[in-house]
Amino acid sequence: MDYGCMDLKNQADIRVFTKDNGLIAGTPSRADEEINRKHHNKDIMENNCLKRNSDCYISGTDMKEIEFMSENYNDILKITGIPTNCLLLSENGHGQKTREEIATVIYSWGRGEISDSQFKCQFQDICKGRRAYLAQCRYTTGRNAEDNRKIIEGIYEYSQKRNVKAMVHLCFEKGEEIADSYGGRDTKNWVYYDADYYYRSEHLKNLLREATAEMAEEWGTGTIDFDSIEEHSGFTADGGLDFNSSWNWKADMCRGVASLDDFTILPEPGFSFFYQENKHRVVQYGTLEIQAGICIIKYGEAEWKVDVPFNNSCCLGELADYFNVSELFGRKSLVSNTGLLDFLSHFEVFTYFYGRNRWLAKQNGC
Repeated sequence: MDYGCMDLKNQADIRVFTKDNGLIAGTPSRADEEINRKHHNKDIMENNCLKRNSDCYISGTDMKEIEFMSENYNDILKITGIPTNCLLLSENGHGQKTREEIATVIYSWGRGEISDSQFKCQFQDICKGRRAYLAQCRYTTGRNAEDNRKIIEGIYEYSQKRNVKAMVHLCFEKGEEIADSYGGRDTKNWVYYDADYYYRSEHLKNLLREATAEMAEEWGTGTIDFDSIEEHSGFTADGGLDFNSSWNWKADMCRGVASLDDFTILPEPGFSFFYQENKHRVVQYGTLEIQAGICIIKYGEAEWKVDVPFNNSCCLGELADYFNVSELFGRKSLVSNTGLLDFLSHFEVFTYFYGRNRWLAKQNGC
């Protein structure tokens, strides 16, 4: 058995005793019990103490050199390293817990429950908490600049993904009020796009970047390339790290009744768009009438509505399985604003049957 005196001044991955009998994060739990047992009746505190100097340390006010016995000293000190995205690590459920904390603070901001400054503070606390945990589990010392960069980049990447998904969810949540009046809330055969939520997602992205940049400066990681993180993100199976592609995923791939063909377009402030495949409740109308869809456009104080004449519909107009929204409104001379019509030209609406067949054709490479 080895005896040694360990200087813990610069170790964030070792657990030691403090003046107030607290513990400092870092020691593996399997070693903690052994250390406590061996020193239960020993007075290990001396006069000279070292001040806590990292947010990797939890509880206690001072620490010092202590003498203790360790049968596996090298194993305690071993650092395993951090993977590309630190949130994919989920030992003891902490990765999942961190992801849930990120989602909670984003939804709180999105619903107006916390301010911009409160959001930034809570986001930075999440970063610090994650680093403390990873140091405790010996993935990092907590002072390595490259490890710290991986931590905040990973948290930013996941947070931006949660940002756009949350704003799309809140957007559709608002659309439920309109869908209720047409009996479509439960059928999910409708979509809603609101420019307000697009710009909320952009504002929150800026807050995330500001908070992350402040953490990078505090931790000395250098400049963070946010555009590169978003461009090379692995969180793209259900849309990218932007509002429009995430909205399109939900409208096209999940609900199968509408699509947006250009994710880079900027909506006009005050614009909203609602579409539902069936305008009428089935129980109130005949077989032909229920084939008519409904489109509603709002822009500022103006509002326009138009029926969508799908196949087998008895409403007037050209029958089809899908329509370009700009053409649908333009041919009835309902909207004359050329900028708005140009924006609407990127939206298509269609029946679920058409959308499903189109999806199957893409899957089969047709």
